[in-house]
Amino acid sequence: MTSEPKENQPVAAPSESDQSPVSKPALISKAELSNELHKSRRTIEIWVKAGYISCIKVGRSVFFDREQVIADLRRFQVGGRAR
Repeated sequence: MTSEPKENQPVAAPSESDQSPVSKPALISKAELSNELHKSRRTIEIWVKAGYISCIKVGRSVFFDREQVIADLRRFQVGGRAR
């Protein structure tokens, strides 16, 4: 005998313990990235065009993967030592 879910049965929301304590969205907008890096939106556009950082385009919208941007910037780091 199999148990099938009822149509109107409520679905439990994920508890706070299921989420990481400092969870940030994986994709961020150009404005959010420019605020986090303390650079202008135009600088972000120039970096994308030059190939310094990668982006994800959805229609006319542009999004960035925070972890990938950090890795991209470390790859093009000038001075100091790469980590």
